[in-house]
Parts: sequence; structure tokens; C-alpha cells
Amino acid sequence: MGLSELLSTYGPNYLTALLTTWRITAVSFVLVMALSILITVLRVCPFKPLRVFGDFYVQVFRNIPGAVLILIVVYALPHLKLVLDYEPSVVLCTVLLGASFGSENFMTGINTIGVPGTIDLDIACTDYTIGFDTAVNTAMEAIDKVRDTSTSHERCSIIEVMGRNAGYIALWCGIANGAEDILLPERYDGDEQALINRIIANRKSGKKHN
Repeated sequence: MGLSELLSTYGPNYLTALLTTWRITAVSFVLVMALSILITVLRVCPFKPLRVFGDFYVQVFRNIPGAVLILIVVYALPHLKLVLDYEPSVVLCTVLLGASFGSENFMTGINTIGVPGTIDLDIACTDYTIGFDTAVNTAMEAIDKVRDTSTSHERCSIIEVMGRNAGYIALWCGIANGAEDILLPERYDGDEQALINRIIANRKSGKKHN
């Protein structure tokens, strides 16, 4: 039997089967999502009997094979005077099974990892944050250039870096570049005269820049 003869003979049946499959899939998807949300709500509600029912539903239908369920629906329900056509039977089994797995997915949520992204290094329980190393190295390069100018002109330069209420950038840059003093938000006492006195004393000792 050639392809043209096969299509002319069984083509309408193929088309009907394809449309039926699409229809079953679309209807099942909508019902599975709706029932999954309902079961998930039952499993997290404060009323204990509803939580028990939701957990029981998931445990039963998550562990029962789909073939067994379809056999129960098709052959056992008629004995209870409830006869379903094959298409509704497939949709029913798909929804009952899919909702149990869908509820499990909703309960587990989305696996995420929090990555701290701030140059200030002011997030608790973190060693480094994204952007801190770049900020420190950028500031150090700028301070190196300013220090050359301060040395040649024997000037006193005050460098302000970012950090908001955290002084980590200032501390790291001050230590690396040999700052005369480092004013940090965590320990600044407002005694400007003491800072001036140290600068004057270092200038008298021969230091050409501060």
C-alpha cells in the first residue's frame, strides 16, 4: 500500500486522532493546573483535616500506576453504575495523576540561590559581595595617581570612597595605599583636631604627602 493510498484510506482517521489528542492534552492541562493549585492550598491551609486530605491525595495518586488507574476507571466504575466514555476516562486519569505531581512541584517551589550584589560588603554572613573587589581595585588605582600628585606638590589629599554606612572599601584602600588615617563610619569619633595634629607631626618628620 503506497503513501497516497494510505493517506486516502486512513487520512481522516489520522486527523481525527491528532485533533483528539490535542483536545485531551489541552483540557487535561487546564484541569491539572486547577486541581494542583487546589490540592496545594489544602496542604498548606491551617485547618488540619484539609491538610491531611491533601497529603493523602498526593500519596495515593502519586504512587498508583497510570495503567492501573485507567483500568479502574474503565472497568470498575461501571459496576458502580458510573460509565464514562474513553476520552473522559483518559482526561480523568491524567488529571488525578498530574495534580498529585503538580502539587508536589508547587510545594517544593523554585530552587534559588541568593547572590549578594553590592560593592559595600555590608551584607551579613558573606565574605565577599559582587563588585567589592572591583570597587577596591578601582579606588586604589585612583589613589595611586592622586598620591603621585600629592608627593610632587607636597599636598594633603582627602580621599572619599563609597560604602554608605560600611567602611570596608575605605579600610581596605587605606591599608593598601598607606593612608595617614582612615575615617570609618563604624569608629569615627569626630575628633578632627587629632587628625590634623598627626598630619602636622608627620610633615615635620619629613613625610611629603598625607
